[in-house]
Order: sequence, then C-alpha cells, then structure tokens
Amino acid sequence: MYNLFLDDFRQPKDAFKLWGVNIYSPDSDVRWIAVKNAQEFYETINRLGVPQIVSFDHDLADEHYDQRTWNSEERTPPDGFDCAKMLLRTIQESDTLIPEIHIHSQNPVGSKRIFSYFYSFFKHLVSLEKAQKFENRIRKERPDIF
Repeated sequence: MYNLFLDDFRQPKDAFKLWGVNIYSPDSDVRWIAVKNAQEFYETINRLGVPQIVSFDHDLADEHYDQRTWNSEERTPPDGFDCAKMLLRTIQESDTLIPEIHIHSQNPVGSKRIFSYFYSFFKHLVSLEKAQKFENRIRKERPDIF
C-alpha cells in the first residue's frame, strides 16, 4: 500500500507546518508519494492502484491562482476537485476500498468543494455514519472551511 500527496509545490512536511496534522509530520510513520498535477495523479493510480491515504491540494496550476480565470468559460488544467472525481470513479469501477481522505489545500473554497464531494459520496453511497466520521475528522483538521 502507498499514500498519495497531491500538490503542485508543497511536500507533506509543508502541510504539517500549515495545519499541524500528524500524518504530514516528518516523524510520522506515514510515507508519501508526492505528485504535482492531475496527470501524475492519474498515472500513479493507474500504475499502483488506489492508495491507502490521499491528501488533496485544490489549485494545481498557475491558472488556478489567477482570479481572471475563476469565472471564465475557458477550460483550465485539471485541479484537485477533478482528481477527487477521478478517484471516486476509479473506486466505483474497480470496487476497491475507499482511501482515507485528507485536504491540505490553502484555498478554503476549493477545500470545501473537495470536502463536499466526498461527504456527499459517503452519505449517499456508503453510509451516513461514514460521512459523519469523515466530517468530524476534517472539522478537526480544517476548521477554516466550515
């Protein structure tokens, strides 16, 4: 099993500095494969299968930081939300276990989008109990998105 950290420029130790969540600590037993964009994310999952833990950044390209593109009809490169959708499609198609999900993005709107997508999946397709456990953990890790 492996753990996947999606971020265009940060490493897990940087997420530990931001949020203080122990799984990102250099002293943690959790070891990560870090990928920088959606292409690397897709390729890693296609090559190694669904990871045990996934941590999401939302903004993965320079265009995602440019406010002029936020309401544009022009397609920007895939972001962390697109990766979350791909992960759940893969899980549903392969009937594999759902990994533990974490969100380390500094973008509160993007973080909430990713959270809401997984919460809805858990609530409607897994169980309300799983959705509530997920929400409780994310509320502790990321109170800023609630």
